[in-house]
Amino acid sequence: MTDALNVTRTLRTDASGRYTFQDVRPNEVYTLSVVNRRYTFTPQQVFVNDNLTNIDFVGSPLARIDDVKGEWIDRFW
Repeated sequence: MTDALNVTRTLRTDASGRYTFQDVRPNEVYTLSVVNRRYTFTPQQVFVNDNLTNIDFVGSPLARIDDVKGEWIDRFW
């Protein structure tokens, strides 16, 4: 989460993918970003007013195994 002054705070989700930021100033805009080694996510700008809940992110896979093309060479003959 990055605020208007470019101060960034990080956290990890729980096993269910839930997360909670504490001590967030109301009436401000924040940019929420997700980092994952298998998926890419679009950052979301959020205006915080009181209790803001249910900000969900949907990831797109970086690459699927069947998208990788090439030639298999067996060097053990």
